[in-house]
Amino acid sequence: MSQAVEVRQGSGSGRLDGEANSTGEMAWWQDGRRCLGRPCQNASVVGPDASQQRLLLEAWLSAHQAYAALMATGRTPFSRRAVLARVASLAGQQGDAEYVYVLMERRLDEDVPAYVGKAKDPLRRWSQHLSGLEQGEGSYARWRRRLLREGHHEARFDLHLYVVGQSHVAFAPLPDFPSTIGSVEYQLIGLAAGAFPLPLLNVEGQAR
Repeated sequence: MSQAVEVRQGSGSGRLDGEANSTGEMAWWQDGRRCLGRPCQNASVVGPDASQQRLLLEAWLSAHQAYAALMATGRTPFSRRAVLARVASLAGQQGDAEYVYVLMERRLDEDVPAYVGKAKDPLRRWSQHLSGLEQGEGSYARWRRRLLREGHHEARFDLHLYVVGQSHVAFAPLPDFPSTIGSVEYQLIGLAAGAFPLPLLNVEGQAR
């Protein structure tokens, strides 16, 4: 099955075509370039407008609300133990081989995506994320500036985390696209990057 969606790259626009291979992953072509497994670098999926992208993202998150938990409350101490316990609970109740996860912030009465990722072991991955956040070095310096109050080990805003296993993905974020974890991850990154002005903490997969 193949799909095509409009994309924006830099200041221009183009067409991004995708075709699922035998494993369900996507092989992408953009302006004659082939990018296996994910959209080409610096290309983000865009719909008719940002509001449509937001609706698609919100619909997907709403359908998977059962696999979300509060990670931290704004202006309260950030507890590594509590976060890891909730991640373990979310993954443990599903028992899948691979998961996609979405970190959301509650900013000014709206939920804003902060990071989208995937992992075979979410507990181990989030242990790594939290260690990076505590040290605040390299790419995690941006995490620390965005997620924690300056000079404090406290969350700036309420943080919610979605952890959704492969067998619990109800549908793909983009209609008629594959619902494999790898494809869902990049669809969510594309929608989040296009729908919200605040860039994700992800290093790759965004036009910004």
